[in-house]
Amino acid sequence: MITYSLLFCSLLRNAFRSRQCLVLENIALRQQLAVLSRQSRRPRLRATDRLFWSWLSRLWSDWRRTLVIVQPETVIRRLARENPRWGSVRIRGELGKLGFQISAESVRCYRRSALRRPPSQSWRTFLKNHAPHIWAADFFTLPTVIFHTLYVFFFIAHDRRRIVHLNVTAHPTAEWVWRQLIAATPWGDQPRYLIRDRDRCYGDAFIPRAARIGIQTLLTPVQAPKANAIAERVVGTLRREWL
Repeated sequence: MITYSLLFCSLLRNAFRSRQCLVLENIALRQQLAVLSRQSRRPRLRATDRLFWSWLSRLWSDWRRTLVIVQPETVIRRLARENPRWGSVRIRGELGKLGFQISAESVRCYRRSALRRPPSQSWRTFLKNHAPHIWAADFFTLPTVIFHTLYVFFFIAHDRRRIVHLNVTAHPTAEWVWRQLIAATPWGDQPRYLIRDRDRCYGDAFIPRAARIGIQTLLTPVQAPKANAIAERVVGTLRREWL
């Protein structure tokens, strides 16, 4: 008997709640019709309208579903995406010109969600996923006993930290560097990506020539040796162990 009474009370409460939501939805739609029927080119929300929606939001949690005349978050996100250099104050001013009065804090809230970048893999994740297909290239200098300077150039594979090719010259030119790449890939055993710095010794034609044989060149940022950390570590090892 108690179970049936609880069930009846629950059904009665849900029915009353559904009817209450229906009444509130009807009131919200009628209020928006009243705003749109005003004799103006662009209907503007008055103070009484804002008080109504403030009261409705406290009384009804699902009030956003019935709001059709304006969606402030949609307007703010569109302005933020189309004008990435605009700040929150500028966007608030533009919305004021359109007749939408909104606080700067709300603009900041929706603007942050609009400018949030989609998740992408980090540089470390890229290196880990593509390690079998990545080589790194680098130069380092070698002073001789008679005070000459030699330039050591090498390729190293990322997956096994294996030095694929190494050569020394006193006059590194773009053509000499290109011959080293050809010598390092005699039987088509070549990488998909080649990481290197922006040294002028490679020449301007290195990137397009490498692309023609299927190698994509990845240039490291300026003064960022950590972006080519494996090659830099090999340079340190060669200096300590050999030189």
